[in-house]
Amino acid sequence: MADLHCTPSTLEVDYDKNLTALYKSITDQDWSRAISFCQKYPEQAATWVVRHYEDDESSKEDNKEIMWRFLPLHSACARQPPASFISALLRAYPDAAKCVDDQGMYALHYACGNQATRDVIRLLLVNFPEASTIADPRGMLPIHYVACWGPSTVSVVDMLLVTNSHVGVALDGDGNTALD
Repeated sequence: MADLHCTPSTLEVDYDKNLTALYKSITDQDWSRAISFCQKYPEQAATWVVRHYEDDESSKEDNKEIMWRFLPLHSACARQPPASFISALLRAYPDAAKCVDDQGMYALHYACGNQATRDVIRLLLVNFPEASTIADPRGMLPIHYVACWGPSTVSVVDMLLVTNSHVGVALDGDGNTALD
């Protein structure tokens, strides 16, 4: 695996208690507002948003089980964002594309699984091309996500194959190629 040269972020907020304005804008899909927050408060692009399971009173606050943990880039890529917003996020926190979430996925996995535009995929690949060759915990590469849920355009498949031609024959955890 490639040496990522990633600056890990230790910033974190609780989704149910102190959600950032940037993340709220992403969940509302208010992209122009999100771009504005990204520019005003770039540290929010590096802030992990965590949601915990509701549990009984016997659990201590800092020991609650995590339901999910995302950077704004991961969450945005699951919502078909405009390339202008992804560009703003990557300017604010360039290492975001190199960060894996609590599910073992990169933003590129989410973008490919949610039919992101060619321009969004290109920005993610330019920022961290190695993500195209790294499998999630189920053994799926981003190209497997494109194969399962379809690309926004055929040029997305071309970009993934140009980035690394071997992904076309890579097997997922079930032994399937993207073509299968």
